[in-house]
Amino acid sequence: MRFLLRKPNRTIVILGAVVLLAVLHYAGPLQYVEDGIIRLLSPLQVRMFSAGVNVNSLYDVTVSKSELLSQREELTSRVGELLAENAQLKTTLAEFEESAFQRSYLTERNLTAVEARVVGKTIDALSHVVILDKGSRDGVRLGTPAITKNGLLVGTVIDLNNSTSKLLLITDTKSSIAALIENDRQTRGIVAGDRGLSLAMDLIPEDEPIAIGEIIVTAGLEATIPRGLVLGEVERVERDPNSFFQRVLVKQLINFDRLTIVSLLITPNE
Repeated sequence: MRFLLRKPNRTIVILGAVVLLAVLHYAGPLQYVEDGIIRLLSPLQVRMFSAGVNVNSLYDVTVSKSELLSQREELTSRVGELLAENAQLKTTLAEFEESAFQRSYLTERNLTAVEARVVGKTIDALSHVVILDKGSRDGVRLGTPAITKNGLLVGTVIDLNNSTSKLLLITDTKSSIAALIENDRQTRGIVAGDRGLSLAMDLIPEDEPIAIGEIIVTAGLEATIPRGLVLGEVERVERDPNSFFQRVLVKQLINFDRLTIVSLLITPNE
């Protein structure tokens, strides 16, 4: 019974205190007390807010860094793919242009040819021979000449099977082709590979006048090589007072290490 009597009294006291505080709050006397409490708690509130912001920022930075690393890896991979695609496109474009030049030259001179790709090289370091993807079934024969754009002779076929052939480049020491210089006297000689590194024209009579820059072409004395295919141009003339002949170093007009497509000339009797 005592407990039941005390409980309402406590409730009344609490309610009375709340009402009193509310009256004092709106009346104004508690304003200074409230302001003091707010000032005391303000630094703590600021620290708690800053701590929350820092935690959120740290989480955002961690997530952002992870996303950036992932994006960087994706971009790096994509850049590699694009570089490879670009290189392939450049190669394809270069081959297309080379093929177009060769077809144009052949059409202008009414020549018949088979287009072939370089698919390999011999492993002999002293031999300058490349392997082509065309053989006897394509009309290729021993001695068939190969040209690039503007009728530049690059070599002749020395071996073949049904589907492939071996092309001896004119820079090889074993290569020897009758040639002439396109000048007034049509100076003749033999163009051969010079240690596989360059070309030289020998057996030129010592009294023949030769000028630097004159074009050297095939003489057409071989059965399978037509006259007028370009071999190079005069780069230097060497004269020996003790010899009846003079020698010409021939400037190459193409890079033989970068051959990719050639045209194999097919003569009518083949």
